[in-house]
Amino acid sequence: MDTNRLASRPGKSVATSYLVEALLGFALLTAVNVIWFRANLGFANVSPHPYWIVVLLLASRYGFLAGLGAGLVSAALAIGLSVIGRQGTTIYEIWKMLLGEPILFIAVGCVLGEISQTVRTRYENLLDEHEELKDTFDKLRERYDALVKAKQEVDTRILSQEQTLTTMHETAQALRSLSEGELYPAALDMVAKFLGAEASSIYLFEQGRLTLKAGHGALEGRQRPKALLPDSGLMGRAFTGAHVASANVLLEMYEQGVLPDTDTLISAPLLTGSRKVLGVLNIEKLPFLKFNSQTIRMAEVFSGWCADALENALLYTDTKSRTITDDITGAYTLHYMSSRLTEECARARRYKTDLAVIVLDILGYVAYSEAEQRRILLSLSGALKQLLRNIDLLFSGDQPGRYVILMPNTPLVGAKVVGRKIVELIGSMEGMVDSQSGVLPVGMGVSAYDEANNTPELVLEGALADLGAKRG
Repeated sequence: MDTNRLASRPGKSVATSYLVEALLGFALLTAVNVIWFRANLGFANVSPHPYWIVVLLLASRYGFLAGLGAGLVSAALAIGLSVIGRQGTTIYEIWKMLLGEPILFIAVGCVLGEISQTVRTRYENLLDEHEELKDTFDKLRERYDALVKAKQEVDTRILSQEQTLTTMHETAQALRSLSEGELYPAALDMVAKFLGAEASSIYLFEQGRLTLKAGHGALEGRQRPKALLPDSGLMGRAFTGAHVASANVLLEMYEQGVLPDTDTLISAPLLTGSRKVLGVLNIEKLPFLKFNSQTIRMAEVFSGWCADALENALLYTDTKSRTITDDITGAYTLHYMSSRLTEECARARRYKTDLAVIVLDILGYVAYSEAEQRRILLSLSGALKQLLRNIDLLFSGDQPGRYVILMPNTPLVGAKVVGRKIVELIGSMEGMVDSQSGVLPVGMGVSAYDEANNTPELVLEGALADLGAKRG
């Protein structure tokens, strides 16, 4: 703040300055008067009077009280020195002198001091207003700078997000050229790069369970489970609901009486364009500031891209392994049967539908000649075309002459009826007569998905056991 403004404030420093200046001024003038103008004490005949210097300066500088004091002292000194210099001065003469310049000292000192103080007070008020306006301006300036900085950050973030999404999409497209084994670690590396995930994993739905395929980063104090039921925990919520699930749904699960033991923060379904859920992509560890709705949305988008790439890789692998064993029956391979049986068992468990399996075993098949084997397969193909539905699937078994029929939405009783009809129809066809028994020996075993046989392995083993029991 201005030093003059401080000087104008009432206080000890101001009073001290005023008194010092007044004493010095009057002492100096009195000394000059006594030393050089002894014959004219009090500067009675001097015009303008020298005391005006002190009165005007003090009144204009310090205000009303200083002007009044300077005027009173000037009047007293002028009259007092004049009386000392003139012997025999009467009261009338003293009164007459008082009504001259001494009274003007007092009057001018008071008026000029009041004017000066009024101006100074107004000046101080203006300074206060200036300070307030300056503070307000500084605050507005800070807000403006903050808004400019925020705008720059938002612009930078938008540009960064656009570049990130573009780069992310390009990288996701590159995943389509990878094989299944290469895809899993590459996808998790992308999750770490673009979403900031410190730990993540991919689970694929196989044989009725979510099976761990790859993991990135380590979990604190525990290992990732190798396999889980498809309806357990946060992953189960994402898999069965075909929608991304995050830690904020755990409260809903607690309220429903479910207490999931999970380290997963975000679980996104690997949902293909045909709405098929292949598995789940999990983000298990994430920086605190990264866990927000934007990351959840990006995880959902990325999991969709990953699912499309994975479907493409699986289709390529499946196409290589899913070759037709022979052109006559159109049976699929044993490998494809394993994955398809797993899917059908999971569907039967989820939707409470029937599922049956028939195992047909052409006894002594390898002992027949190629021509006889061809006739047998032709008869089998003709029988199957008459008795099987479009949704029923035929697979090659684990040994020559063995076939497995998968029949969705079919109870055990219905499957047994269809199996007997297939055996009877094959035996009654012309050219299928064996030289010894008169009919082609065909074994049949039937099993169905139920509470006892509740896995793909148990269902198939049940049909094989039934086949063995009938042969024994």
